[in-house]
Amino acid sequence: MPDEEKRPSRLGRFWGGPAGLVLRLAIGSVIFIILARQFWSEGFIDHFSHLQTPRALLYSSLYLLIFILNRGFMAYKWSILLHPLKIRLPIRRLISVYYASTFVGAFLPATVGGDLVRYFLLNLPKGDRPALAASILMERVVGLMALVTVGWFGLMAAWRQDLLPVAPALTTLAGGFILVLFAWISLVMPPDLLIRRLGPLGRKLSGFASEYQSYRNHPRALCLFYIFSMIESLHGVVGIWIVALALDLKIGFLPCLVAVPPMVLLSRVPISVDSLGVFQGLGVLFFGILGVAGGAAFALGAVRQLLDFIGLLPGGVLWLFLRTSKSSDGR
Repeated sequence: MPDEEKRPSRLGRFWGGPAGLVLRLAIGSVIFIILARQFWSEGFIDHFSHLQTPRALLYSSLYLLIFILNRGFMAYKWSILLHPLKIRLPIRRLISVYYASTFVGAFLPATVGGDLVRYFLLNLPKGDRPALAASILMERVVGLMALVTVGWFGLMAAWRQDLLPVAPALTTLAGGFILVLFAWISLVMPPDLLIRRLGPLGRKLSGFASEYQSYRNHPRALCLFYIFSMIESLHGVVGIWIVALALDLKIGFLPCLVAVPPMVLLSRVPISVDSLGVFQGLGVLFFGILGVAGGAAFALGAVRQLLDFIGLLPGGVLWLFLRTSKSSDGR
């Protein structure tokens, strides 16, 4: 593909570039400060005093351990999608690339930025790149499907226990389901029809479309990846619950199961850096619906973001190592 066709749009270059990074950081900081000022009178800062207790240190360490192990689990999941497309790489390399791309992706728009970093860090031969791109897209499609599934389980459990209203969560997950539906239609659509539907873009991406639709011949891999993705989606739920325990907040696992999936889904909208401010605001909204005080919900989101940043630091080290390795190889 010619270089000019690889370039992102002007808006994409701005939003993913240094100026966009500064703007997204400013937007997230403003949202965070507004929320902090709003809940200052509720004593949200008092919740942070619990972080000095041995109990909080234990739970925080547990959170970081699970976070780091989850990076390796995510890379292993990805290998399940790579193998059917004849891409076999050492799991150690996949973990390094996945962890490093997650760190860099925190400063890029949504999850797409991290996916692009993964794509370029692996630096596969040109013939394998359509399959690599197809595996990344399929990972996002099935991952979204798993997240929506976990969210629906939470809503059903909440309905059984009268933890209502849950209309915002229901609406968010319904939107996610529609996105998954369109993606699966593109998977089962006949290849020629899909390429015709995409027009000139379809002809340029014919290799990618062919690799993407080849997953129809690997239902076992897709089912296994779907099951593992549901387990991985529970990581966010369990993580928030552990942070609540660290802050000594009386929030059970079920409210976390109801609130976290739509929070994760909506926080992927790329208007701030690593969903700074956005995730805290969504926590106030969804946990507030379930009866959690705004100050407590804000503190919960703030501590979770801090622990996530600490957990991502090894990815920064790996990023520097991988960049140095590529430079020394002349690539």
